[in-house]
Amino acid sequence: MPADELLGTAIRTRTCVRAVYNRTAIRMAPHALYRRNDDLFVDGVVLERDGQPPRELKLGTFKLDGLKDLASALLRFDPQPVFDPQAAKYTSEVELIARVADTTGAATGERTRRRPASRAG
Repeated sequence: MPADELLGTAIRTRTCVRAVYNRTAIRMAPHALYRRNDDLFVDGVVLERDGQPPRELKLGTFKLDGLKDLASALLRFDPQPVFDPQAAKYTSEVELIARVADTTGAATGERTRRRPASRAG
């Protein structure tokens, strides 16, 4: 399965993924998949690095080209509070492919193009 399909499915079903990033094995809870300047990116919370939990949970941005050996981890996750689905980066000129909703909402899987609001001069 292509990486973007695997991640889109993982986001919609709130399932963790495993990958190798910069020669480090990670388990990640993917929260948003988007295209910016013809490159695909995933924003996710790393839950494990080389088998160890991180000191703090934070949202990271990963270019899909850098994720190797990507596979489903078959573990479910809850949306993490460090993820803001309304963040400005998701309302700029990006093609939002999939995003988990806030902790009270359901996952979204719609492809939408977000553009910045026009500025009155």
